[in-house]
Amino acid sequence: MGLNSSNPPPLPFAPRPHRGENFTSWLLRLAGANHLTLDELRDVVAPRDAGARAPVPDYEQSPTQRRKWAKLARISESAVRSLDLKTQFPFVDRRWLQLPDADWSVPVCSVYCPQCFGEQMRNNVPLHLKAEWRLAFVTRCMDHATPLEQFCPQCGIDEPVSFPPTTARCRRCWHNLAQNPRSAAQEREPGIVALQRIAVDAFAGKRISSDEAPGLSAPQFRRLFSELIGLFTTGDFRHDRGTLIAALAPGRFRLREPYERYLDPPFADRHWREREMVLSALAELALPLARRTIPNAWWVRRRHPHCSPLTMILKRVTQHRRRFMAIVGRWPKSFQDHISRPYLDPEASPNLHGQLPHESCASALSVAERLEALCKTAPVSGYRKVRYLRAKSPGFRC
Repeated sequence: MGLNSSNPPPLPFAPRPHRGENFTSWLLRLAGANHLTLDELRDVVAPRDAGARAPVPDYEQSPTQRRKWAKLARISESAVRSLDLKTQFPFVDRRWLQLPDADWSVPVCSVYCPQCFGEQMRNNVPLHLKAEWRLAFVTRCMDHATPLEQFCPQCGIDEPVSFPPTTARCRRCWHNLAQNPRSAAQEREPGIVALQRIAVDAFAGKRISSDEAPGLSAPQFRRLFSELIGLFTTGDFRHDRGTLIAALAPGRFRLREPYERYLDPPFADRHWREREMVLSALAELALPLARRTIPNAWWVRRRHPHCSPLTMILKRVTQHRRRFMAIVGRWPKSFQDHISRPYLDPEASPNLHGQLPHESCASALSVAERLEALCKTAPVSGYRKVRYLRAKSPGFRC
């Protein structure tokens, strides 16, 4: 009975699933151990029409397919179910996953970290792709803070990972993917990595640390995370239908084409650089320590270090301010207090630029008062806004 049979026999070599890997990773190891390609192995359980792309059963796999895979590899069905992304991240839906979509270009699914491959080989751990690498908001390795690779550095093919025995190779040119092509001093983003680590724990249903996200529970963080990405990446609050992220992103993340040029692709189908840009701005806003760890090119921080992130965002909201105010009002009070604090603590830097610390924006006006003031002033004149705020509170200086 051949492999193309409707009831194929068990494979001669069946590596066990490794904890923390995704389903595609296990299929790659299963195919490599039996000298098959990934498409050949997928067709064993889910045959496809000629020319059609093979399905990626990483999310919500049917029980029938799970039983077929379990029989093929001589393992229990629960072991196959444990590899499903829905099992590992119960609070994740398709909008946060890099899965093939018929309406948009197929995203890269098998992103990888060369340094992780090297460590796995040195520690005699089965080579595998980590499950969190399939999440759209994970753009960097959380162990090495380096960007995840999407292509083969030798031939440039996408989804290059294959797992022949004892090594990780490109499926086309056979390049060793455990070799790190980047320099040791590549750009590192500890703030983005910290945000990713919190998001992964929150969507996995784990308890997040109070030091990393003060005053926020995992459900609160999930709701806030989703809402902030929606606010930053839609054109509802700018008069030119532009996105807030285009005005808030650090200078090094500026794109050749504005983010708002194509608003239809969801966040998960965006290019790595675009998702990284959103996460960078989100980390600086949401994390207490990220403001010092993310090198920011905002001219406002250099000129007005005592302004708060909320103040800088509100200055860029040019329409639908009342709806924006209603959204901010739903945020947890601890998060509102955090984003109302100035970028630099006056008590920590009393002689900044040779000046005594003046009253910060956060202490001059509350969040609701500042939102109300911005809603009442004309959107065309920034000077009138500042004059109104100063008249409402003499200590206001931004």
